[in-house]
Amino acid sequence: MDDDFEYYITFPVIAEPVVNKEPVIILFGWAGCVDRYLAKYSEIYQKKGCTSIRYITSPNVVSPSNGGATVYRYVSEMMRKKHPNDFKIKGCIFDSCPAKVRPSGFLRATLAMTDGSLIKRYMIAFVALIRAMILGVYSAMLSFFTGKINYYLLWNALVEEPNICPQLFLFSKADNVCCWDTIQEFADCREKKGVDVKVVLFEESDHVKHLVTYREEYLNHVYSFIDENMDRIAPGN
Repeated sequence: MDDDFEYYITFPVIAEPVVNKEPVIILFGWAGCVDRYLAKYSEIYQKKGCTSIRYITSPNVVSPSNGGATVYRYVSEMMRKKHPNDFKIKGCIFDSCPAKVRPSGFLRATLAMTDGSLIKRYMIAFVALIRAMILGVYSAMLSFFTGKINYYLLWNALVEEPNICPQLFLFSKADNVCCWDTIQEFADCREKKGVDVKVVLFEESDHVKHLVTYREEYLNHVYSFIDENMDRIAPGN
């Protein structure tokens, strides 16, 4: 395995798994995330008796503000092709994504995930924005002239994802990176596909800050989602 591929595993605090086949939670960090922050989310699942694997990819290969969703998209596609009988997604939690990101949100996300002087960061952010806009126009034109859905776009790929496991969306009206109404739109699209969708809309938490701002409420929703999905995969169900 590539030495640059780093991931962390957290094992449950209870000795016995809650079902015959112990569920594994895979956590994909947002763009610019560091492990000490993502580890806080591992603790949630550790206390529920689940093993968790957390991974943060390089900012060079993800979409700003939709970083975790981007990695999820490609991992899900790869596993469906290579291990269709062994890799079963039983539930998915989206925190602050997926969204249609506006230019202002794209710039904020890119600035937050880049290092160096302020001038350098702004130059990188504007170049990345121009590139994203060109690709967006190209994708729209391709879809218009071919009449086909362009799966290059993260939004389209995840909306059309064949996996219809339950999905929980946690997002906020105060998010200045990912627009909450587009996350709601995505959840509505998935619900129309037959997905069991649960939506939690916070009022004042910033982008990926919902656990910090509304800890008890956040945990209650996540634990309820886990319990419901544990029941679905328990023996006899």
